[in-house]
Amino acid sequence: MSTTNTSFSTLITAIDTKAQSLASSTTDAKDLVYLGKAIEALNIPDTVSAVIDEGTTQVARVTSEGTTQVAAVQAAGASYATQADIDSSVSALVDSAPATLDTLNELAAALGDDANFSTTVTNSIATKLPLAGGTLTGGLTAPSVTVNGTLKIEEVFEKVALASSTSGTIGYDFLGQAVVFFSNNQTANRTINFVGDSGNTFNSILDIGQSATCAVLLAQGSTAYYLNAYQVDGSAVTPKWQGGAPTAGTASGIDVYSFTIIKTADATFTVLASVAAFA
Repeated sequence: MSTTNTSFSTLITAIDTKAQSLASSTTDAKDLVYLGKAIEALNIPDTVSAVIDEGTTQVARVTSEGTTQVAAVQAAGASYATQADIDSSVSALVDSAPATLDTLNELAAALGDDANFSTTVTNSIATKLPLAGGTLTGGLTAPSVTVNGTLKIEEVFEKVALASSTSGTIGYDFLGQAVVFFSNNQTANRTINFVGDSGNTFNSILDIGQSATCAVLLAQGSTAYYLNAYQVDGSAVTPKWQGGAPTAGTASGIDVYSFTIIKTADATFTVLASVAAFA
């Protein structure tokens, strides 16, 4: 890359010629000072080709260091798994026989609650249950689980919502609990309306051919009341009662209502109900 500036010597000669002429003819001291400064400025300590060679050397060093740093970044990046690799690994883990909740919890803890699992992997986790052992926590959550086949479990703990209202319509939230216990003595007969939750209809959470079961407990004082109107998503339904529909509550006791709701068509339900008195 080294080159020689062939015009440089010609420039020096021209300046020297001009300097000789000016020095022999000028009478102004300032002209001689300016001329001296110009010549001093041109008095570089090395040849032009040497300066170019030094520049070439420095550029080569910068290029070499840049290449080294790029290689280091590429090597570090190669050690990180891509999203596709993570998805594939999680899918393979879930497909193992059997996958365990403890294993998934370890994976969730390692990747953090904000791990960006794809929809495919999340759904895979949800549909590969039952899983053996432990409680699913951390970043991996499954909103629903489908089990095809026989499910064998040791025990089930159902969530009981404790409520204090004593009158008005009961909005039973199927996505919120399995049992609701109104522990204060009731003060009026009540309507119950079955929904999914505040943002979902019951019709939207149940497929045709599926059923859902719940229990409602009503505490009673010396004057007892009962459920006397029934709705699904705000539309009236007429339950089929085991032993006949109630016409009164149980004084100073607790009435336990059980409902099984079967979806037979879109927004069409068969409701089976029973009530037991605990005094």
